Amino acid sequence: MEQRNYEIAIEISQLEASISGLREEVSKKTNVLENLEKSIAEKDGKMFEMEREMSDKVNLAESEVSRLSQLVCEYDDKLRNLELKMDSQRPLLIDQLNYVSKIHDQIDNVTKVIDANKLEQSELSESLFLPQKTDMEENIRASLAGMESIYELTRIVAEKTRDLVEERSREVKGLNETVSRLVKEKEHIGSLLRSTLSRRMSTNLSSKTNELFRVAENGLREVGIDFTFSNHLGDGKVPASINKTGAPETEEDEIYTLAGALESIIKQSQLEIIELQHSVEELRAETSLLKEHVEAQAKELSHRKQRIEELEEKERVANENVEGLMMDIATAEEEITRWKVAAQEEAAAGKAVEQEFLAQLSALQQELEEAKQAVIDSEKKLTFKEETAAAAMAARDAAEKSLRLADLRASRLRDRVEELTHQLEELDTRENSRRGQNGSRYVCWPWQWLGLSFVGIQQSETQQQSSNEMELSEPFL
Repeated sequence: MEQRNYEIAIEISQLEASISGLREEVSKKTNVLENLEKSIAEKDGKMFEMEREMSDKVNLAESEVSRLSQLVCEYDDKLRNLELKMDSQRPLLIDQLNYVSKIHDQIDNVTKVIDANKLEQSELSESLFLPQKTDMEENIRASLAGMESIYELTRIVAEKTRDLVEERSREVKGLNETVSRLVKEKEHIGSLLRSTLSRRMSTNLSSKTNELFRVAENGLREVGIDFTFSNHLGDGKVPASINKTGAPETEEDEIYTLAGALESIIKQSQLEIIELQHSVEELRAETSLLKEHVEAQAKELSHRKQRIEELEEKERVANENVEGLMMDIATAEEEITRWKVAAQEEAAAGKAVEQEFLAQLSALQQELEEAKQAVIDSEKKLTFKEETAAAAMAARDAAEKSLRLADLRASRLRDRVEELTHQLEELDTRENSRRGQNGSRYVCWPWQWLGLSFVGIQQSETQQQSSNEMELSEPFL
């Protein structure tokens, strides 16, 4: 045993010497590897700097492109909002055009009522504006054309209404003058009748009556009433009867007849005056209604003009915004194209430099792999020798432990044998005493089926011996 330990110690010393040599070789390889790693780290640092510069340039280009893209998106959103606003205003504009058409029709009808000669022109003006459901510009132009036509019609209506009002005013003034003249003529005729009746007995009735008739006819003709007393008096029969008879009764009848004729003429004139007054009042009411209608149309026209001006201003602002957005989009696209070209050129240059560094890096990596493989081989050899030395030392330790354990187990087995011998003796004594008293007993439980012994029956000596042999035959560590 001591010889074996001596040989193991010699082998361990040899292994330690070889391990120290391998460690020196590994240290040399490690130094070479560290130098290679330093050079690779320097190349990696240069590569990292170049990649960082390239990434900064690319990030700058990407940020600029993203900013321009965001600007384009904002302009697209603004343009989309403008289109949505225009789409939302399109029904309002169509309704406005419909109302403009209705207003145009109403004013056209008023124009036709006032002046029938404007029929062809109004029909021609109706074809100038028609509402469209798709084109906003066409709708605005149609609305403007309709408002211009309405303005022209309103101007014509205002002129014709002014002329009509002036004409009606002249007619009213003439009728008032006629009424005043008729009143004066009535008073004059009454005075003439009174003077005629007072002087009928002293003057020639026939000549005075004819003179009275002439004066009355002239007065009625001056006020515009063509009336002859001969139609009422029988074409000169009254003067003939006066010349033939000359009686006072005939003269009185003639006077009464003349007075009745004058009274009927005056009543007819009064009726005509009343009718003229009613017509004047109707004309005044109609004129006031026309004035109110014209004022309402003028207000509506001014409101529509203001609305059209607002829509035109909105359209102008929208067109300017769209043009500005299109110019900004074109500028942004040019800027994006320029940045893309610059980024592509820089990327191409960076790729060339990167390929060169990759070639150098691949060569260094190959050298590094070879060095690593050599170091791995050396480490494997060193590990194998260390494992061999450790196995030898472990074998020696195991042998020593086995010897100690064998001694310990032998002492334990001796103690166990003594104890078992003592137990056997006690069991024999007890068994003999039980056999002498009761003999063997049986139980109702199926112990044999369960692989157990009966109660009160001692194990056989063969089983006890086999268990002791199994304990003694345990392997040594």
